[in-house]
Amino acid sequence: MKKSTSNETIKREEELRVFLEFAERSGLRIDRSSVRNGCDKLNEPDILCADNAGVPVGFELSRLTDPTLARMINRPIDSECQRLGGHSVRSLVAKLKKSYSVARVELLLYRENIGTPDNILIPQVKIYCRNPSSYVRIWFMSNRTIEIMYERS
Repeated sequence: MKKSTSNETIKREEELRVFLEFAERSGLRIDRSSVRNGCDKLNEPDILCADNAGVPVGFELSRLTDPTLARMINRPIDSECQRLGGHSVRSLVAKLKKSYSVARVELLLYRENIGTPDNILIPQVKIYCRNPSSYVRIWFMSNRTIEIMYERS
């Protein structure tokens, strides 16, 4: 049990790190002092915070890097990497089906600099973002790009 708690702590720390990087790079107007991890047991998204007007907003995070590809970091990009991998698709589809106890939730899809280039990956991801269910916005972040892939009108 201790190992899973340790893994959960690492995951929560990583989510905070990724979100704070995203908030900084995107210019997102949030109260930085309000940022905290959400609670799965309460059906909250990964990150909870407030915008500059004090309105609560949640962010669900989803990494688009297949763990298998991440372990192959030294391997040259080949046809196996030139697509949205099965793990990433399953993760994205699962996120799009989730509902939350927070009224306003945005989805942040992020990736590290491995595998498929952004100009190939982004159009593939957009296909899945056409029917975003409960999300107000869906973002994509890589080390080069931050893009809104969907915004509710």
